[in-house]
Amino acid sequence: MDDLLIAATNSSPGILFSPRENRFRIEGQSFVEHTAKFYAPVFAWLKEYAQEPDFNGLSLTIVLIYFNSSSFKVLLNLFEWLEETASRTGKKIVVHWCYHKDNEMAKEHGLEFQGDMCEVDFHMIEVNS
Repeated sequence: MDDLLIAATNSSPGILFSPRENRFRIEGQSFVEHTAKFYAPVFAWLKEYAQEPDFNGLSLTIVLIYFNSSSFKVLLNLFEWLEETASRTGKKIVVHWCYHKDNEMAKEHGLEFQGDMCEVDFHMIEVNS
């Protein structure tokens, strides 16, 4: 399966999904005007990837400095999908929620997401830079 690469902008995160390298990363800021439209290819790619015969779970790293309320809703949908996929496939799915130590909003939202995740191994990771 081809990698999914979306370059970061001032208002949208960079997306790097590479099954060959086992790298799945969302990083930057997310306050795009049309959030659902921006993330549609991400969901489509993940759904296709989860159908691959060699799908063996995934470890997703998320480093969002800032995100707006519509991005929060998309993240909720993403985490729900990850949880359903882990439950349906029996494959291990891990989320690494990275937040800067001075970013209380990102930390609080990460803790909120973590509390809702039952089937997904969710790790909070404080970073200094």
